[in-house]
Amino acid sequence: MCSLEVLKKDVSVARLAGAAHRRSRCVTVLMRGDTGTPPCEQGKDYNIRSSLQHPVKRSCDRILPETEGGRELKLIAHRGGRGFGPDNTLEAMEKAVGSGVRMIETDVRVSADGQLVICHDATVSGHSVSRTTYEELKRNAPERPLLVDVLNRLANSVAFNLEIKDAPVRAVGEIIETYGIESETLVTSFDDSFLCEFRKEFPGVRIGYLYRMSYSQDGKMDNASATGAEVLLPFFHSVDPELVYLAHGKGLDIYAWTVNSGEDLERLYEWGVDAAVTDRFSDLKRALGKNYTT
Repeated sequence: MCSLEVLKKDVSVARLAGAAHRRSRCVTVLMRGDTGTPPCEQGKDYNIRSSLQHPVKRSCDRILPETEGGRELKLIAHRGGRGFGPDNTLEAMEKAVGSGVRMIETDVRVSADGQLVICHDATVSGHSVSRTTYEELKRNAPERPLLVDVLNRLANSVAFNLEIKDAPVRAVGEIIETYGIESETLVTSFDDSFLCEFRKEFPGVRIGYLYRMSYSQDGKMDNASATGAEVLLPFFHSVDPELVYLAHGKGLDIYAWTVNSGEDLERLYEWGVDAAVTDRFSDLKRALGKNYTT
């Protein structure tokens, strides 16, 4: 195992290489609604720092050179295809798949009558998901699908990162088995006890440990390993080169969330992150060019 000093040296080399890349040719990223010649082709250098909610016109970013044989990075469409339609809806997911998305992150909760609902928040239109029947939820939010609806439509077209907000282990595992998508599904959670139980019950499905804050990184990796997780999913601000190096040393892939700027994507790419969950799939895919993988 190399020392931390060697690691820091390697990271410095990677950063210098990234700077050289930026001075070479850029990949143009056009924001939504762009027309005409992007500013980088006019001899200017811009950084994308806006979100989808506040797009900047005629903006592009210098990110990664389109080179053969470079390291590849996976992109995952966040919140059920955000940016392609309303969050966590069949409309958005179908448009995302039609636009080339090959993995969708979406959120799962259980309703009062035991239905697995695609829903991020604990409440829908003022109704607690766990205390409300799906029929009643549907009256207030007709666009809110069930997991079974999503899999009926898309199970053979796209892989899923199912973030389990609040749902029974057996119900989640059995529906994955029913559709025969064990090998292409990633089940993730902030709850390590859920992941431990899921691993015991459904060892053929990959699992990932989610976290936000960067404190006690060693403890978080230990928690992930204890659950049997194959993937560590930190908030992107919690990622640094040492974390990537140590996680890979433990056999853990790093999937960072939620990455929406070209500058952040470039940094994470240089550090060796394996995948980025994003609200801006089309823009970042274009930025990655030949470095994008499914």
